[in-house]
Amino acid sequence: MRTQNFSTKIQRNNMWPNFIVCFQINNPTFITKKVYFRSLNFCSVSRGLLVLPKNLITCQSINHSFARGSRHCNIPYFDLIMNMIDFDPSSPEYAEMKSFSEVESLIAKFPNSSKAWMLGAVNYLKYGDVNKAKVLLQRGIKTINFREDEEKLNLWKALMNLEAYHVSREALLATFEEALKYNDTRKVYLHMLQLLINTEKTEELEIFKDKILKKFKTDKEVYLTLCEYYMKHGAKKEGRSLFERSLQCVSPKEHPDILGKFANLEYKYGDIERSLNLYEEILVKYPKRKDLKSIYIQVLKSQGQEERANSLL
Repeated sequence: MRTQNFSTKIQRNNMWPNFIVCFQINNPTFITKKVYFRSLNFCSVSRGLLVLPKNLITCQSINHSFARGSRHCNIPYFDLIMNMIDFDPSSPEYAEMKSFSEVESLIAKFPNSSKAWMLGAVNYLKYGDVNKAKVLLQRGIKTINFREDEEKLNLWKALMNLEAYHVSREALLATFEEALKYNDTRKVYLHMLQLLINTEKTEELEIFKDKILKKFKTDKEVYLTLCEYYMKHGAKKEGRSLFERSLQCVSPKEHPDILGKFANLEYKYGDIERSLNLYEEILVKYPKRKDLKSIYIQVLKSQGQEERANSLL
């Protein structure tokens, strides 16, 4: 029977650890078929493509009976899978897990899914077992494939949340320092900042504010997060001071977003006149920002200034 070579493309999958999902893309007849391999020793990966030797694998028949085309093939074995089931954490079957064995079954089925591990941890917390929830999250971090950076980061964030809400300040800081070693530094810092705000740890936040502003002094998201916190809690002087500081430190191309965000903060938590003045400044300096102009029009209408709003249309 005539054989036909094919190329493949990677799709990450949480159901089978150490497997690569490959799609045949040059033959529409078999486009729905999937093959799962256990080893990557035989190939190289570049920009999402699984690069295979041309003579490595061939399709021999329409029912996908595959054969090895090279003596040097390092694939121990492969399986043909027709229907891949995606993990849905909101599914009713996972809503009420009644035993710890069900938790283990879930993470065994979806070992690379941070959602599965977190769902298991939440189940432990329902019964007040904080330690088991923590151990499970730590185990998940070690288990998830090293290529799944975001999935691992999700568990680090969940672990920090658990420490903040259920353990201690010291434990949270220790987990934060540990998370910095293995994850994107900026993402960890931003999560810690938001976590301290959400848990209203005022003393720790003031200390952390200086630390994060020193490390990310040109990051608009850091300034805007802190500005919102201070304005929302009535500390308008601190919020406005950070706003002015951000305009000095952050790149000018980010200024329209900063002005627009702070104008909205003044409108919601501060002074209406200051808000309107900032929007007017945006109109003059950045006339092409139609999105900010549209927001300003809505603000004017909410203040009963229909005539001024209509003049901008």
